[in-house]
Amino acid sequence: MRRTTGTTMQELGIMPHIIKKCLNQKTEDKIMETYQRAALIHEQKAAFEKLGQYLMLLKQRKDD
Repeated sequence: MRRTTGTTMQELGIMPHIIKKCLNQKTEDKIMETYQRAALIHEQKAAFEKLGQYLMLLKQRKDD
C-alpha cells in the first residue's frame, strides 16, 4: 500500500519531499533531516485530499 500510495502521489504531481512526509519516511540526507524539521501539515493534507479525489474518481469509473 505504501509503495502504491507513493507512486500514485508522484503521478499526481505531488513533490517527493511531501510524499516522504505523508509516508512518514526519513530522508537519506542527514543535513536536511537535521535542519528542515517542518511538519508540512497543510501540504500533507492537500496531498491526501488529492489522492482521495483521484481514488474516488477511479471508484466512480468502476461503478459506471
